Amino acid sequence: MPAAPAGAAPAQTVPNTQLAAEATPAAAQPSVSGHAETAAPIAAVTAGDEGAPSWQKTAFAVWLAGLMLFAAAALLSLLRLRARLATAVRLSETVFESEFVSSPFLLGIFSPRIYIPYGLGGKSLDCVLAHERAHIKRGDHVWKLIGFLILGLHWFNPLCWLGYALFCRDLEAACDETVIAPLSSSERADYSEALMSFTGRVKRLALFPPTFVESGTASRIKHVLSYKKPAGWAVALCLLLSLLLVGCSLLTSRSDEEDSSVQQTADATERPTAAPTAVPTEAPTE
Repeated sequence: MPAAPAGAAPAQTVPNTQLAAEATPAAAQPSVSGHAETAAPIAAVTAGDEGAPSWQKTAFAVWLAGLMLFAAAALLSLLRLRARLATAVRLSETVFESEFVSSPFLLGIFSPRIYIPYGLGGKSLDCVLAHERAHIKRGDHVWKLIGFLILGLHWFNPLCWLGYALFCRDLEAACDETVIAPLSSSERADYSEALMSFTGRVKRLALFPPTFVESGTASRIKHVLSYKKPAGWAVALCLLLSLLLVGCSLLTSRSDEEDSSVQQTADATERPTAAPTAVPTEAPTE
């Protein structure tokens, strides 16, 4: 072997491992960029799952604030009402009289009390007590509380406010029919006079509790005077139609659930399986 020229730098020896790595095809070597591209979508999905969209958070905050204001207003109204009733005088076990009461109403859930204006007596008192006791017997004070709670959850929906107002009106109309069904024509006239005596005392619809006089007093008086007990066949027909509607709704709901389960099964069957990921291997060293 000829001698290296004088002053030349000694030749560097390349390790066998480096030569093997250079000789290994690029496909066999692990790709850093491939790992980065795979990790990027996973990180994006994880970041999206961690937090809900901003508009959902804002909507929830607005709904929660409205619910808190609704509950605070209801609680304040109830406390003010109880403060006015602190001086009420007991007339019987469940009947109280107060000078701060403008219209008869019920208060309480498990042991409801009847509060009437001061100085009420005669036939008007009998009609009022019959009306309020019919409310208790029918459980209207409980149903109205349930409706009030639903209204609080859906305070943002104007249709719920309208539905609650109509619901309260129907409660009063149904209670009127319960009271006047066994009465004679003269007794119904007395009942109408009792309604008229409280007209104008209630300035707005009472959200809670149920009062003897709600909105639409004139229509209630007309209904009382022209009331006729419904025929038995009409009641049976209404009951049959109600049962048919309930049955149809149940069948429709069950059919929708079956269609949804079949669609989910089909989607799971058609979903392609992920290809196995190749694990990079190191080249053997010499």
